[in-house]
Amino acid sequence: MLITLDVQYNLNLKIFSYSNTETLINKLTSLNEEFILFLDIEFENESKNGIQVINNFIDGSKMCGDLYYLTNYPNFVFDSFNTHPENYILKPLTIDNLCRILLKAVRNISEKKNKKFIECRSVNSIDSINIQINKIVYIELISSPKRIIKIVTSKNLFLIHGLDVV
Repeated sequence: MLITLDVQYNLNLKIFSYSNTETLINKLTSLNEEFILFLDIEFENESKNGIQVINNFIDGSKMCGDLYYLTNYPNFVFDSFNTHPENYILKPLTIDNLCRILLKAVRNISEKKNKKFIECRSVNSIDSINIQINKIVYIELISSPKRIIKIVTSKNLFLIHGLDVV
C-alpha cells in the first residue's frame, strides 16, 4: 500500500524506526521536509513517554510533520493535545483502520508539499527567493517610494522589493 501511495502522490517516502528517544529527536531535528510520525506513548527503558519527548522537542523546534499517537493508553489523550497530533489511535489497530489513517496522512503531506510559493527578490541580494504562501503570517509595506515590503513567516522575516505594476 505504501508503495502505491508513494507513486500516486509522488512523495519519495522513507520509513525509519527508532527504539530510543535520543535517536528519534536527532532525526526529527535533522529533517527539513514534511514527515509522518507514528509514535507510541510508552518507550521501554526510557524515563519519558512519547508525549513528553515531543513536548521537549517542540519547545526548541518547529515540527514540520504530522504526528499520530499509537497507544494502549486512552487516559493520555488529553495530555497529547498540546502536541497537536493529527490523531490518537488506540491499539489494537486493524488493517482497514491503518490503511485509512495512512491514506489520510499521505494526503495531508501531499497537500503541504504542493503548497504555492511566491518568488521575489530580497533587498539584500539579487538572487530570487521562494516563500511558501501558507507560512506567511503577515505582509507590511515598509517604504512606499522604494517599494520595500516586509514578509513575516512562521520562521523568518524577509525584506523584498515590491512588484512593478503597469
